[in-house]
Amino acid sequence: MLTYLEHIQDFTTALDTPEYPQEWYLALAWGLAKQIAPMFNAPWNEVMKQNVAMALAIAQKKEPERSAMFFQ
Repeated sequence: MLTYLEHIQDFTTALDTPEYPQEWYLALAWGLAKQIAPMFNAPWNEVMKQNVAMALAIAQKKEPERSAMFFQ
């Protein structure tokens, strides 16, 4: 599971884009691919599992103090 928490942003026009850390793009892409694979009967092999783990490891190393814990 991938969880990203950030302050609420104000979107007032259609051209506004959310702020998302660049180091998390690959982890987001692989996480979404893993979620939709069953919908399209796509195979999910060991290489893909390793890519997910690698992308998460890279993203979490960027700012470990922000990604290690959060308060709810």
